[in-house]
Amino acid sequence: MKYAHNVYWAKNPIQDTINAGLEALEFDLQYRMFSKDIYCGHSWRPLNCMYYGLLDDYLREIILTPGIKYLILEPKTFTINMGILAGTIKWFKYNRPDIIIVMSVQYKKHPHQWLRGLWLKRFFRLYKEELGILDKRLETDLHEQVDLYEKKWYHF
Repeated sequence: MKYAHNVYWAKNPIQDTINAGLEALEFDLQYRMFSKDIYCGHSWRPLNCMYYGLLDDYLREIILTPGIKYLILEPKTFTINMGILAGTIKWFKYNRPDIIIVMSVQYKKHPHQWLRGLWLKRFFRLYKEELGILDKRLETDLHEQVDLYEKKWYHF
């Protein structure tokens, strides 16, 4: 199944996903420790300004928009507060119990990615049953990405 990749880069993320005939969308997640907020953004770099909005704001829009069946959440750092993310997912599931939450639980080569993999495995183990989360790689057929935005030179 195809899904909208890094959807927050699109001009109208949620509506563009539906207009493209897709029922699944992905958000990369970053955590700002000082504000305690989870942002949608692409890079783990500490001084990066590539944040596109609060996850909560996107979730509020999805709650009001029919047509989405899967929400793929990809934490891009191991510094995200597990309790805050779990609480956000619980709130969302309360408002839209029909949407399936998916995460990609995997290890990669680089040290920061390996630490993120450890964090994801722990989060998944702690909250899988309670939140009804699926592992994207093992439990779904969400494998083909569709980019709904024009790629820019700063997309890394």
